[in-house]
Amino acid sequence: MRLAIAFSAVLQRPIILERIRERRDNPGLKEHHLLAAKTIARMMNARIEGATIGSRDLFVSSGSLQGGTYNLSIEGTGSSVNVLQSAMIPAFFAKRKTTLLIQGGTFFPWIHFNACVVPLLRRMGIHLLPFSDNDRIGITIEPNTRLRPLTLSARGIFRNRNTVASGRSSLRGFNLFTPVDYFLVKAEKVSLTTIYSFANVAIGFDGILGKGKEETTEEEIAGRANSELNTSATVDTKTAEQIIPWLAISQSSSLRVSHMTEHLETALWLIEHLLKKQITVLKHSDCISISSKGA
Repeated sequence: MRLAIAFSAVLQRPIILERIRERRDNPGLKEHHLLAAKTIARMMNARIEGATIGSRDLFVSSGSLQGGTYNLSIEGTGSSVNVLQSAMIPAFFAKRKTTLLIQGGTFFPWIHFNACVVPLLRRMGIHLLPFSDNDRIGITIEPNTRLRPLTLSARGIFRNRNTVASGRSSLRGFNLFTPVDYFLVKAEKVSLTTIYSFANVAIGFDGILGKGKEETTEEEIAGRANSELNTSATVDTKTAEQIIPWLAISQSSSLRVSHMTEHLETALWLIEHLLKKQITVLKHSDCISISSKGA
């Protein structure tokens, strides 16, 4: 949904979305989906209909992307990083520099974003400056029209591993077996992010610690890391999901993932049908390569 609206803004076309998240336990728009849609509509002064929590239908008209500064806020545990990911795409094609500042939301994906995603975007020629303080994250992005190719065929030599914990000031109750290199005090549930740095890329794995439906354990995070690192994948799947939209609008770029996720499959389908861009997916013995061709 967020990606479809971002691409429609770049193409300057109106878009209608129906049956949004219909098969989920809590169907319809959640806070971060709604904020992303409203923000992109603001960026092009577009009309938006159906913009309420739980709505299953949404319409966003077309408009001209202006850029500027946008101060946003999100309630509860909605992902502020997901909002930034969506709005960054049309911001890159705006008429002037765009600054997005978001207060509230879940912080821990920001660590992964900065360590794994931002360096790759900069290599593609995207001029962006991340920002964070106690209760806000944000990014400034300069407009452009072209991207440099990004070819990620190998990780390079291993350099180091760092683990960052964020959340409440105490880790009491969590029997961590991984040494924590950094701890960030945030008013949210405890999360853990481990970044593996290689010569060419950084690969990250994270999760909110606990036993709830959307929570996980340290053992599960380590298990995901091992299953992906024991392949020749050059990015983790979460990074791939954030880079693929940029791959689609760049010339001849490629990366490797350990496996396909539903988010990746959906993004590739959308790119093919909305952008009319050919993306090649090849299965290898221990990974999957994804590449774009042409302008």
